[in-house]
Amino acid sequence: MRRGLLALGMGTLGLVALAVDWPLGGHDPGRSSAVPERISPPLEVTWSVTLHLEPEELVAAADTVIAAGSGAVVALDLGTGEEKWRYRVPGVRGSFRSCPAIWGDLVLVGGQLSDTLWALELATGEVSWRHPGFENLYADLCVSGDLLLVGDPSGLVALEASTGERVWQAEAVPAGSPAVAEGLVYALLWEETALAAFSLSTGEAAWRTDRAWGGSPSDPVVAGDLLAVVMGDRIRLWEKSSGTPRGEIALPHRQRSGKPSRPAAAGGKLFVPLAGEEVGWLVAVEVERQRVLWTRELPHWACSPCVVGDVVYLAAGSSLVALAAETGELLWERDFPGEASASPVAAAGAILCSFGDILYKLIPEG
Repeated sequence: MRRGLLALGMGTLGLVALAVDWPLGGHDPGRSSAVPERISPPLEVTWSVTLHLEPEELVAAADTVIAAGSGAVVALDLGTGEEKWRYRVPGVRGSFRSCPAIWGDLVLVGGQLSDTLWALELATGEVSWRHPGFENLYADLCVSGDLLLVGDPSGLVALEASTGERVWQAEAVPAGSPAVAEGLVYALLWEETALAAFSLSTGEAAWRTDRAWGGSPSDPVVAGDLLAVVMGDRIRLWEKSSGTPRGEIALPHRQRSGKPSRPAAAGGKLFVPLAGEEVGWLVAVEVERQRVLWTRELPHWACSPCVVGDVVYLAAGSSLVALAAETGELLWERDFPGEASASPVAAAGAILCSFGDILYKLIPEG
């Protein structure tokens, strides 16, 4: 029953599960990194756990937190922080890079330089199925309905999430993590430096742009009727239904060399983290009017933001920061030992974040 409920919540009809869980990198198939529930600062720590690895990715669903890093995934009880199980993922080397996905009672796991996709039982960590034959599973996994979307140098592939059986493969090499909205799968493509859309059900090409990007782009994010990609000192926009260009938004600062962190999309706005050489910034942009609303300078570059109602949470350096989504006003800040190792996520009325090798759960004071 749980598997079916979460699958519904990740489709176009069910919103309840999405409001309380964070089952994917970027929260949902469109990679919004946003939830409608309210978790208002100030926050207090309810538990903290030393994991003996630095989490690079966090997801949470079904009263379980999954932390991925150092070639392993760890499952913890969301209520108590107690460790449930730990699994060393074969073949993963270096940074994990790929965010796992929780689908019903399965945890779906790839990993940098790994050639095999693994499905682990959420309750026990036992292997449910495995799908070999990939080249490098460095991109975040995406689940929409019953389909698992996987991007690696061998192509863009759709699998049955319950069994790992291949449904289709598109002859395109994705650059980064795919996103999904309204029956289309969106991906940046390496060889053509293009942005392309494919049918979610068949993998057939729907549209493709010419030279959509250069340098190191962010993953595409669905922002209302548009797709957004951050590159250097600008955001490029396309209609998600047709791929028609919809303009560019100049940013007040330029991302240093390297792949930008994924922006968050909520309430008609994009919240764009930028990394400078010594400092960082969070820039809020109104998508429809294509204008910058506010900019907040940070003492350190930030991980991808997490938008919870009218509050933006982000981890920068050794601090967890809460900003007002409308104005960028600093609402609250707390320092932790160690540097932020993963983007914060929201689940079941709590903020989950990691600094160094310690995972924290925070809830509103009182």
